[in-house]
Amino acid sequence: MNCDECKNWLHPYMDNELETPLALQVSTHIKTCEACHAQLENLQQLRRLIQKNATSHTVPKLLKNKIADKITLNTKSTSIFRWQWLAPATSSITLAASVLFFLSVPSQQDLSVNEVVSSHVRSLMDNHLTDVTSTDKHTVKPWFTGKLDFSPPVVDFAAEGFPLIGGRLEYLHHKNTAALVYKSNKHVINVFIAPTEKNNSSPKVSKQQGYNIVSWQKDHLAFDTISDLNERELKTFSQILIAGNSER
Repeated sequence: MNCDECKNWLHPYMDNELETPLALQVSTHIKTCEACHAQLENLQQLRRLIQKNATSHTVPKLLKNKIADKITLNTKSTSIFRWQWLAPATSSITLAASVLFFLSVPSQQDLSVNEVVSSHVRSLMDNHLTDVTSTDKHTVKPWFTGKLDFSPPVVDFAAEGFPLIGGRLEYLHHKNTAALVYKSNKHVINVFIAPTEKNNSSPKVSKQQGYNIVSWQKDHLAFDTISDLNERELKTFSQILIAGNSER
């Protein structure tokens, strides 16, 4: 990959939107190219400044209603037009094609898991596991102050065989996210934590690209743990994390 190609992919790379093979090419180029590495750092710094200083505004209810009415009207009009055009040709083939199309659309859960995997892989490829490196929760937790609009729970589980390594900032699901890093022997565990409107949900296990992911919500925080640990060990760690956060 040359510099021109790399620069075209920097924005989606930074936003975890690239498939793993392409992300690996970009990451490899950045490690050997000072210019592209500097440009990526500038983009990341710009994003942090925007996230920190940008103001947000609530959409007026009247505007919301107008947009909703417009969408509803357009949807009805489009549906009527499509039905009039397709009715004479309706067949089992058309129905089958429609079913296949909707089945092929990734769910929100799939998209969420993709982001988690991409961030985990990128942190390993870039050798950028931590922004703050420490096994002391009293060092890691205060480091996030002022960088996030919530306080992530930070607990060291060295006694249980999962020592805390440190933490870093991430941007997942369109939110500033805390990433806590643990280890189990030589296995790296990323724990992504972000605010959510949901309250509590039971842990769910996903698998993708050789990684196991355990996700749940608790006390209006969303947790995603990911590692190449086997499913049983990652579920054990996740249960320890849930129990440890409940006792903090």
